[in-house]
This record gives sequence, structure tokens and C-alpha cells, in this order.
Amino acid sequence: MKRLKLKNLLVLFTLVFYSQMNSQINYNKEAWSFELDKKVKYNGGTADIITAWTQDAGFTLSSEYVHSGKYSCKMDFSKQDKSGKLQTWRSKQGKEGDIQVLSKKSYSVSAWFYIPSGTPSGKLGISLQKSGGKEVVANLNLKRVKVGEWTKVTAKFNGIPVVDKKLWSSVSYYSKPKSNITIYVDDITFQELN
Repeated sequence: MKRLKLKNLLVLFTLVFYSQMNSQINYNKEAWSFELDKKVKYNGGTADIITAWTQDAGFTLSSEYVHSGKYSCKMDFSKQDKSGKLQTWRSKQGKEGDIQVLSKKSYSVSAWFYIPSGTPSGKLGISLQKSGGKEVVANLNLKRVKVGEWTKVTAKFNGIPVVDKKLWSSVSYYSKPKSNITIYVDDITFQELN
């Protein structure tokens, strides 16, 4: 029985190791799930991941609705007319925002959205870019979100990103919702397309 458990553990470890080695896009999954609630270094201070990445105010760390873990990212358009903006290079001291693209391929991004009430509309744009270089953007269309339940939305980037170990991302509602809704986003993931 012990040999069988050990063999199963070895197989599991090998599969996890192989999938990590085979990944062509690497990023901090804890940061993109908004679970870093303190001690993220930025501009000489420390804060949660949302505060550290904030370029324009609007996004907040929230525990009201979560897809997984303890936190999600909230944007309340009833309290603010324009979208906030996150820029991951702002936490460069801890490198939580660094994204590594290891091969010249096509990629997509997925995110889980929750809208408690109202009519879903607008698009969340997420970019991959190198400082002073090429930018590719994926627009996640919120019309697909079902009110009152977590909905996964996926979009392809509008080009092939630069191969680099230090790309960063900008996140904002490029097309803001038509009504004053509150939007929660969680568990953002990046994938290589076959």
C-alpha cells in the first residue's frame, strides 16, 4: 500500500513538474487571483496587490464576492464614472506583476466575473507589453456574464506578444458598462493557444 501511494505521488509530481516546464507563459497566479492582501512592495511602501498596481483609482480589493480564495477585485461604477487602471509594473520591487512569455505564440486570457445586479455590458481590457515596446490587448466582453453567478470569460490577445521575461500588464475597462453596475473579477489566467 505504501509503495502504491509513493508511486502515485511520484507520478503526480512528474506531471506537475512537466506542466510547469512546458508552460510558455509564466506569471504570479496568487497575484492574479488577488490573494496578496499585504506586504506587496511598491513606491517605497507596502500594501495589497490592488493598491500596489493602482495607476488610476477605482479598483479595490474585496471579500464580498469571491470565486476562490479570500479576495476578488471590485469596480463599482455607481461610485465612479470612469474606469480605474491597474499597471503591474508598479510592484516591480517584488516582481509580482512580471509576466514571462517564453515563445512566439498566440495567447488568451480568462477571468471569472460576478455582477450582482443590473445589465452586464462593457469590456475589461488586459494587455501584455514590454516597456517602450509592443503591446497586445485582450478584451473580455461582459455581455457574456450571467447576473448573480460567477461566469468565466475568455479572449484572445490581438497579436503575438514579445518574447521576454519581464513583460507587464495594464488592466482597465476600455469600454465601460452602460449602466452603474458593480463588477467583481477573480482568478485571471493566461494560456498558450494551440
